[in-house]
This record gives sequence, structure tokens and C-alpha cells, in this order.
Amino acid sequence: MAEANGSQEQSGAVRYLTKFQPEQANGFRAAMSRLAPGCGSRRLVPWFDGRATPPQIADWLSGRRNVPQWAIDLINAKLAARYESERQATAQIKTGPGSAKAGAYALARWRASRRRAT
Repeated sequence: MAEANGSQEQSGAVRYLTKFQPEQANGFRAAMSRLAPGCGSRRLVPWFDGRATPPQIADWLSGRRNVPQWAIDLINAKLAARYESERQATAQIKTGPGSAKAGAYALARWRASRRRAT
């Protein structure tokens, strides 16, 4: 039934527009979620040595502001230092010939168990 102003009444569920649209994924958010999973803008302040405030970081995460080059350079420098220390830690692992006898023995036991099963 038409009303005086020309709109029609609808029956059924009322649909409301959502206030917040889902955030589009951006590169900075994806990178920071890999480096510091589950961290919000407040917990990411130490990554930037206090040079950025939580609202600025929140804007970078949401894509409202572009990430400055100094922040990207700082993240890259911290990652390089972190992976260099991990690489040095793995360089200190002692290597050895391994035990070829243990592998051959395990294979022989497995083959024997297969023969018994048939």
C-alpha cells in the first residue's frame, strides 16, 4: 500500500546499514600480523622505538594513513638484526656423520614386521 510521500511499507525483517565496514587488508597490517601476531597499536609502539603513537599506528594498520619510510626502514633493520642472530645461533650447531647404522637397522625391522603381517 502506498503512503502519501510515495514510499511503500515493507513487511519482514528491518535491515539497518552497518556503521563500520570491514577493514580492507593492507600490506602493513599483513606484515605486522606476521611479525607480532595479535598485537594492537599499543603493543606495536616498541617496534618503532616510541617514535610513533598508538593512534598513528592504528591509522597505518587501517590504511587511513600511509606508513612513513622511516618506519619501514626501522622494521627492516630490526628484522635483519633478529635473523642475523638466529643465523649465528644455527651456525654453532655441531654437525656429525649421523648414524647410518640406526637408519638401516630401523628399515630392516620395518621390513621384517611387514613380512610377519602377511
